[in-house]
Amino acid sequence: MEINGIIMFGFDTLLKLFCCAFLSLVAVQWIYFRILKIAKIKHLEDVPDARKLQKQPTPFLGGLAVFFGLTVGLVLAACLFPEVKSLLPVMLACTVMLYIGSVDDVLGISAGLRALIEALTIVGLIYSSGMCIDSFHGLWGIQSFSWYWGVPLTVFVGVGLINAFNMIDGVNGLSSLSCIVCSCLLGTIFYKMGDPVNAALAFCFAGALITFAVHNIFGRKSCMFIGDGGTMVMGLLVSWFVIRITSHQGLASNQMDQIGMNVIAMLLAVVSVPVFDTLRVMFMRIFRGKSPFVPDKTHLHHLFIELGFSHIFTTLMEVMLGVLVTFIWYMSYKLGAGVEWQLYIMLAAALFLIGGTTAALFYCTSHADLKQRIYAKASLSHPKDTKWWYYVRQLVDYRAYDADQEFEENGYKKNKFNN
Repeated sequence: MEINGIIMFGFDTLLKLFCCAFLSLVAVQWIYFRILKIAKIKHLEDVPDARKLQKQPTPFLGGLAVFFGLTVGLVLAACLFPEVKSLLPVMLACTVMLYIGSVDDVLGISAGLRALIEALTIVGLIYSSGMCIDSFHGLWGIQSFSWYWGVPLTVFVGVGLINAFNMIDGVNGLSSLSCIVCSCLLGTIFYKMGDPVNAALAFCFAGALITFAVHNIFGRKSCMFIGDGGTMVMGLLVSWFVIRITSHQGLASNQMDQIGMNVIAMLLAVVSVPVFDTLRVMFMRIFRGKSPFVPDKTHLHHLFIELGFSHIFTTLMEVMLGVLVTFIWYMSYKLGAGVEWQLYIMLAAALFLIGGTTAALFYCTSHADLKQRIYAKASLSHPKDTKWWYYVRQLVDYRAYDADQEFEENGYKKNKFNN
């Protein structure tokens, strides 16, 4: 039905979307331990070093499990919503990202080559879908503009988002939980604005990530990293959501324009933590005369960990910062702020919350006495000694495959040449 020019779907559509997302969740749970078994047998593991935060080798094929669940959920969605077939270019682009990221995990790819492949993939997505970021929807009086400007802008945004989600993948659950929140928020926007196809894509991705995040956060034997393959798929899908919403052909954005909602401010708010943290880190590296792509330990999550906070606390704090920025933007819209003021308020909120938190953490890490006091208190953020954490871990790990035990039982020497 249509209310005030906005298409609204009923409960039956919402139920279909829930079924698709739930199937994605179940599919990941079904495939997860099979992929974990392969990763452990073949020693496809991320080995700790001076920059990484884990203490033991951890399998990094979680992205394969998430992509499998997403695909299975979309197969059901294609049966319930025939228009889902239009997502073929998006899924092909995700497949390219999954393969390139997985190759980077196993063999390594230079930053320049990877950025080139990401850019070409975004270009392919633009021309196969017929959409790009070609409108500011009235912001500063700018409506639609030429593809001569839109294509380079879309490539820049797409490559930036892919690398932003890759760079925040430093503590357990951070990238996956951030993307779950992002997918749920944008999926709700698509649903309310009459775009069930992209709502199905967003909710299926959220469902697939939920299962992975549970194992990544709570698991010990069942813990896997999502890997570059997974984070590149995250960034690509978020890029597609941005393209779909900002394109002047997008159904959702046109309806959001009618109700005075600033599309640009909304999208920036939803991805505020990965985007602003990545921009800050890259500018700091350039200012110090280093390549912006050379890894270091200056991300927001590194600062939390340096002060002794747990992975789960760090993840929840960063996700909460993003939610707060989004809430402040939303309240500015509800209180009647114009499109420009919605953007300015959102940027001020991001600067105060994300920038202020970063500055405070830098200050604490640079003062030894203060750092020591905080480190002592930060132990309270570690739940691993509590009973509830123990029971949850036992539940999550109950099907975990212990490759080390099998090697010992069969008398094999554990090395990377064993097949």
